[in-house]
Amino acid sequence: METRLPDFATRSHEAEIIDDFAMEGEELIGCLRSIERVNRWLGGNRVLTDGFGRLVATLNRGPGPGARDAGPGVGARDAGPGPGARDAGPGPASQGASQEERPFVVWDLGCGGGDGLRALAAWGRKAGRPLEFVGLDANPAVIEYARQQSRDWPEIEWRCQDILNLGPDDLASADIVTFNLCLHHFTDQQILGLLEVCRRAGTKAVLINDLHRSAWAYHLFRLFCFAFRIPRIAREDGLLSVRKGFRHEELVELSSRFTPSVSVRWRWAFRYQVLLPLDREPPSADRNSVG
Repeated sequence: METRLPDFATRSHEAEIIDDFAMEGEELIGCLRSIERVNRWLGGNRVLTDGFGRLVATLNRGPGPGARDAGPGVGARDAGPGPGARDAGPGPASQGASQEERPFVVWDLGCGGGDGLRALAAWGRKAGRPLEFVGLDANPAVIEYARQQSRDWPEIEWRCQDILNLGPDDLASADIVTFNLCLHHFTDQQILGLLEVCRRAGTKAVLINDLHRSAWAYHLFRLFCFAFRIPRIAREDGLLSVRKGFRHEELVELSSRFTPSVSVRWRWAFRYQVLLPLDREPPSADRNSVG
């Protein structure tokens, strides 16, 4: 564990241990299981399913993302209820979805062990909303773990692929793309490139669940790891992940290149939920340098 006081002014770009795509064996499985426990205990999957429910409700209302109703908009700088709020979200029952509807196809890029997609699949079953999922990760051992953990979830397909090598044609079937605790692994330019691929593919909307970079988040996670005896790799990678996370204004800046109606909300525990409807055409000349 680090002894020096980290700098939270800018994003770190150090590699995490789990970023090694050749990592495998019990060490990897132990790390994935620890990540799942942390997500479950700290509410990470609730941030994902809440945001997904909001997106589905928006897309169901139509006429689609072009209607600019996926959130309060960039101008509002929607930070949500603030730290400590426990927003339960709309919940599956509020969607009123019919089994007759065409399934939404959801791609989770950088899916890891797949606990996020299983949470979304459970949401879909409870809501009675037909959904199909594709999870991508660059580590074959991670994909095999996700597949083994998802035998009861036939609506999820798993693929081993580096998401930085995706093109628009690869994502052509995706209605919604999710980045669940994934984007902090990449530079800002790589993030812009990934979002541009989604836009060119015709993706209707993007859902981002990622970390708030702050000293509070960092030191509280250190205490959490000590109290619950989180293993070394998950502990060290988790602390580094906080340093690689985002500030509210950074996420707004990245997202606003693609739409003026992005919603960026703070959620417990130190997460940001970003709802990003996408347009076929870039909103400004700023996009010419992307992708």
